[in-house]
This record gives sequence, C-alpha cells and structure tokens, in this order.
Amino acid sequence: MKSSIPLVTVLIPVYNGEKFLAEAIDSVLNQTFSDFELLIVNDCSTDKSRNIINSYQDKRIRLINNEKNIGQTKSMNRGLKLAKGKYIARLDQDDVSCKDRLQLQIKYISGLSKTILGSWAYDINNNSETVGYIQNPLDNDSIIDSLAISSSLTHSSIFMERKDMLSLGGYSDKYNIAMDWALWIKAAKNNYKFMNIPKYLIGLRKHSMQVTKSNRGKKDLNKEILRLISSTKSFIQTNNNFNAYMGWKYYHELIYILYNNHPLICFYKLVLHLLKFKLVYELIRLSVYHKIIKNPMNYYNVPSYSTKKPVLYKYHLN
Repeated sequence: MKSSIPLVTVLIPVYNGEKFLAEAIDSVLNQTFSDFELLIVNDCSTDKSRNIINSYQDKRIRLINNEKNIGQTKSMNRGLKLAKGKYIARLDQDDVSCKDRLQLQIKYISGLSKTILGSWAYDINNNSETVGYIQNPLDNDSIIDSLAISSSLTHSSIFMERKDMLSLGGYSDKYNIAMDWALWIKAAKNNYKFMNIPKYLIGLRKHSMQVTKSNRGKKDLNKEILRLISSTKSFIQTNNNFNAYMGWKYYHELIYILYNNHPLICFYKLVLHLLKFKLVYELIRLSVYHKIIKNPMNYYNVPSYSTKKPVLYKYHLN
C-alpha cells in the first residue's frame, strides 16, 4: 500500500502570479516522478491566482492561504513547516521545471546528507521562449568560491532535505530579495555541501513585473548584497575570485552611494571612492570581461551566461 506521505514537497509561494502560474503548476504536475505534493502558499493574492489554483483537481496540490500578506520569505518558511515531504524542491510562481527534474534530483541526492542540490537553467521570456542559458559552477569548492560574490545556485532549482532547511532556521526574514543567497552562505558556514547538475532543469522567467526591475527593488537588493558580501570573503579560494570580489564589492558600494545620498554628498563620496585606484582597476577588469569580452569565466569562477545553447558535455559528480 502506497504511503500517504510524499517523498518530495514542491514548494511554490504565490503572490499575484496569475500571468504565469498555470504554466508553473503544469510543469510540476507533468513530472516523470510522481511521489510528491505541490504545496502552494498563497500570500493574499488580489488577482486570479487563487482561482487558478482551485481550478486544478489534482490531489497532489495542497493550497495554504495566508490570513494576511506576510511576504515571500515568511511564506516560504511557513511552507517549510507545513511540508510533508522528506525533500523540498523550490520553484517560483513564474518559473518552470523540466519534466525529469525531480527524477534526476532524487537520483543525484540519494545517500547524501547536508547537501544542497541545484542545476543549470535557461532563461525564458513572457512568451516562454528560451532567450539564454545559465551554467552554474558544478562542484562544492567551485560553488563556495563563487558564493563569495553572488548566488551560484538557481533558487528555483534547489532540492534538499526538509530537515536540513529547518535546522538552518529556514530563510532569514532580514532579506526580502536575496534570502536564498543568505541561506546558502549560512549553509556554507555550517559545512553543508553543494552540487549543481549539469543539465538545464529550470526555465527561469525574466519579465518586467519582477521586483528587482523597479528602482525600489534595485535599491533594496543593493543594500542586501552589501550586507551579505561583507561576510563572504573567507569563502574565496582562488586569486582571480578574490580580485573579482574586490571589484564587485566596490561596484555595489558605488551604487549604494548613488542611491542613498544628496547629489552634492554623492559627488563628494564618489570622488573619494575614485581615489582607490586598485579597486577602480578591478572594476574596469570586471567591465571588460562582462561587457566587451562577454566571457567573465575567463576572468574568474562565476556562473556563465550565453544567448546560444552551449555544447553539453559528460560530467560525473562525485
């Protein structure tokens, strides 16, 4: 007799996601692996999101409606506490999972503990057309090295044991945008291991309604990045990544000055910052590799991005 307790909980927090929500849900229900529940935490959506969810008759869907709007971070933490599965698979309301995502992730994580598993991803636009490809670092050391600079894990691809997420305290409510990066940093400091599967298992939606597209969102993200990047220097394992770290930190400091100061104070602080010649040099190098050479991986260990599908290769994770 089949257990009523699913092996996997796919966790989707939802707030006004009507435009892409059905596509996200369909991508989960069409998985080749079937022993899961789809736990959707609706954060008081004011659009048709709730109606869309209720239109499905699949018993694997479990809907939790928040009594008041609490934000994505707290909604995900509520979902973690209510989840039934041994494993948590994350997915955002506007992203999609490839049909063999869960099957492959179960295979890769089997027998491992204190492990956070992600994958490569492809970018999709409003029309679900593929517009780019993201190759995240694969092995633990490379991911942690890259984690010093940015999140080298695609959040919607994350797969890990529920008890491990809970033991880390879940997502920190100090962060509204970079809460995933904050959690991976905490995990790294607690000796968790990381892996990325070298397959494009997630369609990552890019659209104008995302919070980081607004000026307020960009400002808030900048503050969160500065707070996080100040604690990651110890992760760096290569000289190139150290130089890139200094360049990125300097860049975010400049952006913070532009966002948070009166024009005269802003000009004064920018002049002082431009006197830090070594950091200016590293920022120029970053710009050259990102904007002109368009291959930052030739400079430092970072998730690579291409508008053309790179050639896949065989890679065996230990």
